[in-house]
Amino acid sequence: MATFKVTSPIFTAEQFDVGLRNKPMGQVNLVMLGLKHIRNGGSLTLASGLLNEDPIREGVSAAMVNGGVEVSRKRLVLRP
Repeated sequence: MATFKVTSPIFTAEQFDVGLRNKPMGQVNLVMLGLKHIRNGGSLTLASGLLNEDPIREGVSAAMVNGGVEVSRKRLVLRP
């Protein structure tokens, strides 16, 4: 889960890391598991959230991880 806090010197790299390890890597792990079970023509859904499109001051970490999930989703769709 991403940390919600106004970005300041007390917002640490470790707090950003919590968001990076949880949301995007959680979805990557689910896709890796899902690929073993998906049928031909099936699909997997990734959820990014709204904060990368409609940011709030306290949502810097959430916007960053949501943006990463969104970009990855768009790139995966382009796979042949």
